[in-house]
Amino acid sequence: MKLAFGTLPTGVSAGSTDETTVSINDDDLPAVVDVAFGQSWYTVAEGSNVTVKVKLSVAPERSITIPITTSGQGGATSADYSGVPASLTFGATETEKSFTFSATSDNVDDDGEYVTLGFGTFPTGVTAGSPSTASVSIRQQSAYLSALTASGATSETGSYSALTLAPAFDRETGAYSVRVDPAITHARVTPTVEDTNATVQVGKRGATPATVASGSASGPIPLERGANEILVRVTEASSNPSTYTVTINVDGTPRALDGLVVTPGSHSLGVTWTPPAVSVHGYDVHYTTKSADDLADDAEVGYCQHPRAGRIVNRHPGRGWVTLPKSDKEPRYSVGYLHPGQEYRFRVRAYNSYGIGPWAVGKGTPLQAPRTVSLSASPGVQVEGDDGGGELFADDGASGALEGVIPHEVGRFGEDFSHHCTNMGMTTCT
Repeated sequence: MKLAFGTLPTGVSAGSTDETTVSINDDDLPAVVDVAFGQSWYTVAEGSNVTVKVKLSVAPERSITIPITTSGQGGATSADYSGVPASLTFGATETEKSFTFSATSDNVDDDGEYVTLGFGTFPTGVTAGSPSTASVSIRQQSAYLSALTASGATSETGSYSALTLAPAFDRETGAYSVRVDPAITHARVTPTVEDTNATVQVGKRGATPATVASGSASGPIPLERGANEILVRVTEASSNPSTYTVTINVDGTPRALDGLVVTPGSHSLGVTWTPPAVSVHGYDVHYTTKSADDLADDAEVGYCQHPRAGRIVNRHPGRGWVTLPKSDKEPRYSVGYLHPGQEYRFRVRAYNSYGIGPWAVGKGTPLQAPRTVSLSASPGVQVEGDDGGGELFADDGASGALEGVIPHEVGRFGEDFSHHCTNMGMTTCT
């Protein structure tokens, strides 16, 4: 800095030294900088690259050069990789640099080989941070996946939602599964390969597989009831192929029946329902006169203790749920010889080879209606007809034939279920 006089007042004149120079020595110490790698461990497959970062703790306020060192481990040599610079130079305001480590593609098994990166001698004001070394593992080219996901939709062109595969993905695990609702009719599988040189094909077992780009979803795969095996085959020229299996189990267990209707008839009730979307082997039909407060909809069929027969299945609807025999697959059932004015509860469920569906419950009350009883008897046979209860009593004082016609609903397609409504002499029922 140069100092000099300005305008001097009257009577004042400058001497021989009318200016001077002041020098300022910049002896401040430079900022102390820590240098470290972005992470301590990297993994790269043969023929692939990985980016290695080097970071400074603060801007250096000057240009500094950081030397980089390498050391092959596990048999790794300089022929196995490239791209590592001898040094990195940071500008005064720079705090991060990076370089690309490239693993050489060859026919030599490089599994277990890695390269340790470090720093050389630091310039003044630079110290080692953490981590001060980084290892780059070179993995042999392989036919492995790094990710595998699946999605499902209710139609081929519908919106696909993610499915949760089990177990969680691991490159060494080859089999995965998921159970889906019967509404799911199509699936897609998205494989991601570890090595860019690998190819992957996806297809349902027994079908022709299609090549799929790594990280992209396969085409729609139609699903059927039961187990659907989808094979994912990964191929890489220098290694053995790998096959992953995704099994999508479409739940074929029947759902609760829709549209359960109980229709009253003369001393009878008819029960109808809408068949489920899945195929069924049959239906369970139960009924009772006990209220929902006294007997749960899903209560087990009870048993009674008979004084002579011992423990037998309950056949009295006033004591619990009673099983009605049904051997066909028709979505209807009719029960006769019921008491008018008495409320009956019904429960129906479907079953097939995949399991038993939940109960659908309904209730109804039989009607009291006149009945016409037409009888013909041989001579000498006295007959009494009770057209209210539908029961016939004969006093067969002489030999002869008895014929009776009762035109109303009787059982299922004409079967007589009056024994369900009689007291069988039970003592205790559960």
